[in-house]
Amino acid sequence: MPARPRRRARPVDAEDPVVTWPRAGQAPASTVLPLAPYRPLEFSATVPCAAAAALGEGDVLRTMPAAQENPVTAPGFVASVSGGTLTLRTGDRVLATAPAASGCVFEVTSADGGTVLTRDGAVLAERLDIAPPQVAELATDVTGPAAPGSRSPCTPMRATRRRRRR
Repeated sequence: MPARPRRRARPVDAEDPVVTWPRAGQAPASTVLPLAPYRPLEFSATVPCAAAAALGEGDVLRTMPAAQENPVTAPGFVASVSGGTLTLRTGDRVLATAPAASGCVFEVTSADGGTVLTRDGAVLAERLDIAPPQVAELATDVTGPAAPGSRSPCTPMRATRRRRRR
C-alpha cells in the first residue's frame, strides 16, 4: 500500500472570552458563571473599601459557592467582611486583612506568573505560587449603587481566556 501524504495542521484562532461584572451602570447581582475549565487563565478584581464599609458583614465578592467551597480543593477568590475587617483570600491563603473603611481600593490580578494584590496602587502581596482562582459564580451581598468615592459600581471582575493557536 502506498504511503498517504501527511496533511499539515492549520492553526486555529480562538476568540478571547472576557467576562466583566457587573455591567457598566448596573448594581451588582449574584450570578452563576459556568466556565470550562473553572480556572480562568487571567483574573482581576477591584474591591473598593467603601463597598466593604457599606456592607458591614458578608461577601463583597465570592467566586465559588459558599456552601460548597472547600478552600483547599476549590480555591476561589473571596473578599468578605466580618467584625469590621475586610479579608481578601484565594483558596486557603489570606492575601490581606484591613479595616472595612472607605477611602481605599484593593486590586487583585492573577495569571500564569502568580497573584498580585495592591492597595491604592501599592503592592501588598506578590505570590508567584498562587494561580488564578476558580470561578463558578460571581456572588455578592452588596446591594444598590456604588458607594460614594468608589471608582466602580462595586467589584468589577474580569476573567479572561487568552487567544490560543492550535
